Amino acid sequence: MCQFRRIWRLRDAFPESLGTQCYFGCMPLRALLLTILLLWPAAAHGSPDPLRAALDLFNTGRYQECYQLVSVYAQQHPESAAAHKLLGMNLYMLGRPVRDALGEMRKATELAPRDADAFYYLGRLYFSADNAPMALQAYEKTVELDPAHLKGYTQMGQTLEVLGRFDAAAKAY
Repeated sequence: MCQFRRIWRLRDAFPESLGTQCYFGCMPLRALLLTILLLWPAAAHGSPDPLRAALDLFNTGRYQECYQLVSVYAQQHPESAAAHKLLGMNLYMLGRPVRDALGEMRKATELAPRDADAFYYLGRLYFSADNAPMALQAYEKTVELDPAHLKGYTQMGQTLEVLGRFDAAAKAY
């Protein structure tokens, strides 16, 4: 009897005429069980949330793995602002064209117009694309939504300096 059948006591699942040989073979049965576990909803078998797992990958610098996970999730959940926000940040970190990252981040701000962090990251992307006026608009929206967003004020100050508005920059800092 194969080790797999002994562990899972699958012998009882087969008719006696099969004897000790697994009719399906051990490997296809393992593949079937693995497929069922992978296709089962995450909450049903205690797996972590895919976005949380993608964010953990992003925070540990595993951007390609993060991209693979979050892009599939965004395709399955096109109305997920968090997925589009993470996808936008990830595209930028992978060195993809900034316009692609901007597209994802704009979609995130459209889906979640009260998400200050999405506007903050939108501003960062605009700034990196040398579009300081649009970056400033995004940072202003950031601090409007969250007056305690310190990074928003800091980036707004830097953007104002680039635009030559030094008095306003001093107030932003």
